[in-house]
Amino acid sequence: MSLSALTVFLLRVREEEATERQAILESIADGVVVADASGRVTMANAAAERIFGQPEKQLQGRSIRQLFGRRSPDAEATVQRDGATGQASAVQPTLELAGKMVRASLAPVERRDGDLLGYVGVLRDVTRKVVAERAKSEFISNVSHI
Repeated sequence: MSLSALTVFLLRVREEEATERQAILESIADGVVVADASGRVTMANAAAERIFGQPEKQLQGRSIRQLFGRRSPDAEATVQRDGATGQASAVQPTLELAGKMVRASLAPVERRDGDLLGYVGVLRDVTRKVVAERAKSEFISNVSHI
């Protein structure tokens, strides 16, 4: 096999792998946002587009901390590192987006040697659950005052 034929073959394999990853990402019902090591969004699936109300092209290049942190009423969404071990851990803020309550999970993606590859954020619309919990709490509160 010549060098140019090998190059074409390897490019085709990479393209097929990228297409497969994109198909997997799109098949996930929850919103998924992927960022590089600098925290800039590189990919987002259709569910994330619906949750943020923006197409992937507008999400790309934005800071994942901005997307997750500025909308979080209960926690700033930054990946936290343990002072002693240096290990990164996920944070799970609840975000308010266009009248929806969204449970987010933002976690680092690291190599086995600890080098940071990037971040992945998963978003789940929990509006119905939050509304049901509030109604339950109000009902219990009202009943207990009778």
